[in-house]
Amino acid sequence: MTANTSSPRPFVLPGEALPPAQIPTHPKRALRLGPGLRHIPPSSIVPTVAGQVVADGKKTAVWVEYNGGRYVPAAGDLVVGQVHHSSADYHFVSLAPHAPNALLPMLAFEGATRKTRPVLGPGSLVYARVAMASRHMDPELECVSQATGKADGLGPLPSPSAAAAGAPQPQPQQQQQQASGNNGASAPAGAAAVSATTGTVFNVSLGFARRLLMPRAERDAGLVVLDALADEGLAFETAVGRNGRVWVASDSLPTLVLVGRTLAEVDEGGLDVAAQRKLVKRLIKEMSRAREVFSFSPSSTAKKKSPPSSRGSCNDDDHDDDETSLLPNRTSEANTTYLSSP
Repeated sequence: MTANTSSPRPFVLPGEALPPAQIPTHPKRALRLGPGLRHIPPSSIVPTVAGQVVADGKKTAVWVEYNGGRYVPAAGDLVVGQVHHSSADYHFVSLAPHAPNALLPMLAFEGATRKTRPVLGPGSLVYARVAMASRHMDPELECVSQATGKADGLGPLPSPSAAAAGAPQPQPQQQQQQASGNNGASAPAGAAAVSATTGTVFNVSLGFARRLLMPRAERDAGLVVLDALADEGLAFETAVGRNGRVWVASDSLPTLVLVGRTLAEVDEGGLDVAAQRKLVKRLIKEMSRAREVFSFSPSSTAKKKSPPSSRGSCNDDDHDDDETSLLPNRTSEANTTYLSSP
């Protein structure tokens, strides 16, 4: 017997009794409590935050959907972290401002040994899973599955700060694994190496990040923003963290800015499916219009006059054509074609 997941989600406050109809049951599987709930022996389940109760009968799980202002790590969460500093055995990773750093073991990567472990400098980005979380200890992260020993899309993320500092970047094959394991559109293999210099992180609300992580975001969360961007032919990679961080990489800087702006407007406006598709089309038209203005800018055809030569006088008109040919062709630089999403 399972709970009726199609019923309206009740709103609960901290300390209130959880409605019995919202608690899924199974004769063989144990009940799994998600974020926002606490078990008080012997049989009491009490919410710790204010939000809507969500139950999944297939997984025998129940949790509270809330949009809190501070991220509290929970076991199993996928997070985007930034390396603060490192020791001999651990990377100290920042998951949220004004929160203790999480511990990422040096060997918690696929195929990592003492000699082949990844070198992550300060400022490097990682996509990891919370392996252990306790209110009495610092959370511990992992970038490898304990069951399969594979990365499953986890690992270092390319970041401009790490590239500028000379830190090693993931190989294109590893970037493709990260893109295929996350919710969102993935870039083709040819763009993976270029996207290593244009990856950046955008901050979103915790509730919006959790909705992006849902396997069927359109049906369960009412989100089609990433799919709508991919349907328009934009090529990009995403890694969504439960801690309110979304890593986006693309071989095109306008695409990178467009994705970040679209996510921010959908998050702040609470747009529905139709409004999200309309927003994507409007922003793409604005970007195309701006590119056309830049491509046909009058400054691209302006002529420069060279200063008089110190060796003697010369006619400036004789050199106008030569100097014009040395000017950069802004039209060819601006007409960047977008790669189609696979």
